[in-house]
Amino acid sequence: MLFLYITGSVVLALTVSLLLFRIHVKGEISKSQSALELVCVWFAAKMDFKSSKFSGRIFFVHLPLKKRKKSPKSEVSFNNKPAPRKRPIKQEEFKETVTPEPKGEPERIKPVYQTHSTKTEHPERIPKVKKAISRKKIKAETTKKKSFSEGKDMLKLLWAERKLAFDIIRRLVSGTVGLIKKIRTDYLRLNLEFGAGDPATTGIIYGILQPVRIMNNDRIQFVTIPDFEEERIEADFSCSFSIVPVQVVFVIAKEVYKFPWIRLAWTSWSFYKQKKNKPTDSSEETETQNTAD
Repeated sequence: MLFLYITGSVVLALTVSLLLFRIHVKGEISKSQSALELVCVWFAAKMDFKSSKFSGRIFFVHLPLKKRKKSPKSEVSFNNKPAPRKRPIKQEEFKETVTPEPKGEPERIKPVYQTHSTKTEHPERIPKVKKAISRKKIKAETTKKKSFSEGKDMLKLLWAERKLAFDIIRRLVSGTVGLIKKIRTDYLRLNLEFGAGDPATTGIIYGILQPVRIMNNDRIQFVTIPDFEEERIEADFSCSFSIVPVQVVFVIAKEVYKFPWIRLAWTSWSFYKQKKNKPTDSSEETETQNTAD
């Protein structure tokens, strides 16, 4: 069953990636606009964060859908309907009973003081607090020892299986680099205007940011404009990326195939078996029992 689920998910991912062809992602952040757009052959979506509006299309259906206006005849017929009759609520009459006030001085009520006796109301003995505190301390110490021993075992396992750990890291890094290589940048523009208030500090920051201009070409443009008078920072950023989903699926499948699953499962099973069959010190158990008693 597991094999069937895996094959079905792989086939579904391949069919979806083949149908999508190429996906374009566009973004813009500036004073006037901040929006994100996702465009494909079959659908398109745009989100404007400043005006908090969403728009898009699926095939030939535009979103959001416009509501149809009601015809005037239906409104008139609906408004001319007589209102439903309401039944009158029966209100019961309640007669107030007036008690006559007693003549003469009122009797003074003596205060009643409640006495608390521990012997009669609480005949049970109060449990000692020292034993509970000592047990809590013992539990905390044992948990600390267990965590320390588990950490030592993990470090020993990592050092023993360092080759496997390096292989896993290498596979993860190669997968991320392969995915980044498959992304095509249509354009990337950044206009930065900044000022630190002090001309010396603004000059230092401007000098630090100058090496970034080496990356400038037809698609990528970084522009920095210093302001030696005011303290401010303003940025206009716009970008457009595109990716083919089929290439992403092939890169992920390649890294999953080359991942050392068998070695990882074998080491995890051996570590679990070693931890389960680890002998416990009888001296520590006797000490904990004596302190608890």
